[in-house]
Amino acid sequence: MNEVANYWQEVLKINNWQKNRISRIIVNKLFGNISEKKIAILGSTGSIGKNLIKILSIDKNNINIVLLTSNKNYKLLLKQAKLLDAKNIIITDKKKYEICLKKNKNKKLKIFNSFKDLNKIFRNKVDYTMAA
Repeated sequence: MNEVANYWQEVLKINNWQKNRISRIIVNKLFGNISEKKIAILGSTGSIGKNLIKILSIDKNNINIVLLTSNKNYKLLLKQAKLLDAKNIIITDKKKYEICLKKNKNKKLKIFNSFKDLNKIFRNKVDYTMAA
């Protein structure tokens, strides 16, 4: 049993290394500088999105998160929006959207239920849109 457990621990280490490597590539593709950039993250509650949020939170005072999105995970989406002071979120599941509206304590955060609202969100240029 120890051999199997050790094997899976090594798999998890490789997986974490790979997620961190991908996140570093993303930041490098942003010319190594994300300061003052307007950023939208589609799928911020997925595994890649969570790692991206982790990296962006290091410099959270110098970025402008215009949009975060999720299908159902409203709890994590609201937490991410608070952490990064996001301006808008989209949660596409109708029931979770209704719950999200009730749970939201940030009056500056705009909550939408459909990608059809992108024209309301993107009135100005966004520097980077990341699909995670």
